[in-house]
Amino acid sequence: MNLKKKRKKHPIRNLFIASGCSAIVAYIGTQLNEASKRYELKQLSYDSDLYRLDKIEQEQPLDQPTQLYHEFRITEKATNEFLGTCKVYMGQEQTSYYEGHIHVLLNNPAKANCLPAIYTLLIQVAKERLMNHVYFVCDNKDNDSIRLFEMLGAKFNKSINIPEDHPLYSKQRKTRKQYKLELN
Repeated sequence: MNLKKKRKKHPIRNLFIASGCSAIVAYIGTQLNEASKRYELKQLSYDSDLYRLDKIEQEQPLDQPTQLYHEFRITEKATNEFLGTCKVYMGQEQTSYYEGHIHVLLNNPAKANCLPAIYTLLIQVAKERLMNHVYFVCDNKDNDSIRLFEMLGAKFNKSINIPEDHPLYSKQRKTRKQYKLELN
């Protein structure tokens, strides 16, 4: 009698017993569709007073049921100048643990004063995607990034050791600082 109770609690097993293999495929397909909806963006651009992020369309690989990141063009509104690109990585805890969820690449480092506004827009994207938290990662001596992360409300989480087989590893970069911003 206990076995029947356990089987009823397991949705895939119930579908298999009730309807055969096609039900399992339908159930798994439904789960993948729901997951991919979670990663779809509700809007294709995000605006602050000074900057705009426009989504860069990407081709979705067939072997990946969900999009792993969203990439944007950064444009200054007043001059319509292209400043660079940025990405928000979705739910990839292994990658994000060492590299962070948000990456910004500016064409001109002199435009770094735009970073707080850009990060704020990217945090908005992460919240829209129902992420619970965002990791920010920087080198130990990158005081500008540390100030930015703290200004955004992130708290120091820990120093992380980069494994020797990771692409970020080098003799000069064995550890990095990880900050965590709770989005709840």
